[in-house]
Amino acid sequence: MKTPTLIVSLSTALCILGCSKEGGSFGKAKGIVPPTAAEIAAIPEFKLEHTTKSGVKCYVRQITPEVARSITENSSDHRFLEDHEQPYLLVIVYNDKIIDLTSDDIGLSTEQGLEVAAWSMAKTMSEDKGMQEMLKKAGSREYGHDGQPGHCSEWRRAVAVAIGASNQIRCEGRGPS
Repeated sequence: MKTPTLIVSLSTALCILGCSKEGGSFGKAKGIVPPTAAEIAAIPEFKLEHTTKSGVKCYVRQITPEVARSITENSSDHRFLEDHEQPYLLVIVYNDKIIDLTSDDIGLSTEQGLEVAAWSMAKTMSEDKGMQEMLKKAGSREYGHDGQPGHCSEWRRAVAVAIGASNQIRCEGRGPS
């Protein structure tokens, strides 16, 4: 009777010791985004959607709105979350390293950063119906303050509507602002 109890106790102790070390899986939730660029490239769910002229790679993994809502601000995946109408994880890779776009020193030149930002904005605009509708309205005269076209900059009004601050825009009757 003592032998099985000893074996179970010893097995439990070894498991706790082995799994609780740094890098062990016990008690440490793994994120959706793996820690290395090589792993990103090897996972079929991460699609290489764009490579900039300077060699920056943009990997995208589509996720459901439910998964997006489950990614908390303190999650390692939060910095990759693009929470739009159709949420996705955007992982930027350069020189075989994952780039942290939330860092002060992201490791990209200004030009490279602008290339990534332009592509990301174009992706968002092409896939987000709400964004497309806002852009259509921005080009129309629908956003005149008092029904008179041209009293407010349509772009300024559209941006205000998009961020929920349309009641804070003051339009003057002096033409476009």
